[in-house]
Amino acid sequence: MAKLPKYTDFFSPVLLVLRPHPEGIRRPQIKELVAGKTGLTKEQLNAPMPSGRGLIFGNRVGWALSYLKYAGLAETLTRGVWRLTSEGARLADANPNGLSADKIKHIDELARARSRAQNEKEGDDGTSSAANDTDGTAPDELIERAVKQIEAGVVADLLTEIVKVSDQRFELLVLDVLNAMGYAWDDQGIQHTGRSGDGGIDGVIDMDPLGIQKVYVQAKKWTGNVGRKELQAFVGSLAGFQARVGVFITASEFTREASEYGSKLPDRIVLVDGKKLARLMIQHSVGVTPKMIRVPQLDSDYFEEG
Repeated sequence: MAKLPKYTDFFSPVLLVLRPHPEGIRRPQIKELVAGKTGLTKEQLNAPMPSGRGLIFGNRVGWALSYLKYAGLAETLTRGVWRLTSEGARLADANPNGLSADKIKHIDELARARSRAQNEKEGDDGTSSAANDTDGTAPDELIERAVKQIEAGVVADLLTEIVKVSDQRFELLVLDVLNAMGYAWDDQGIQHTGRSGDGGIDGVIDMDPLGIQKVYVQAKKWTGNVGRKELQAFVGSLAGFQARVGVFITASEFTREASEYGSKLPDRIVLVDGKKLARLMIQHSVGVTPKMIRVPQLDSDYFEEG
């Protein structure tokens, strides 16, 4: 996919889109008109944010509007309705073919300076300001990117710790994760069966109080990859219990043959490798303590009257 424009690259099209609407125009219309002016592909327009919540295109247009507002070139009339200030209108009229690189840089620097001044006025040292962004990526994209990098490091740390625990502790860890995901109807609905002569099943989860729906679990704390042979043995164990739902979780990976075999089984067999297990542990706070960061966002509804 072609690289998306930086938020600064949207200064010109946003100015030109707002210019014919002194009465104001809503943000969804702004995005639609900007998309038409920039000639971006459907793939670029629909590229998701790192978190998967929202689209990069819409986010960068939003930040372009915010920076133009900081620079005194745009303003909001009511919630979600934007127009140019008199200064912004003059700038758009003087540059009908778009802004030069120098003008874009000036607007960006002016917006940063005013943002930083506002933060300092409010007692902030300016380090949380968007003024620290230097590559044209919107600030909340930088936050999401940083979170992804942190998560990748925690995944690696978790896998390092997981392989150190005993086989029995790994089985209990796996059951803790499935319990945190809400598969058991309550804490009594989880049985750890891992022991000699367990029939290849390390845990059983009752999904309802009567135990009508069950999930059978096998946990392998291996360093080597799990192959088709091991998965076939698990399927055989499930058949012995007349089970139709099973989860095979490993601290390592599945071979391609095992994954292909699992995808073709008529019964519901779910394969979870080490990296996915670690990500589930992060998502459901098993063996991980989340650090909360407050990111303020304007609540425009608060200012609505009537």
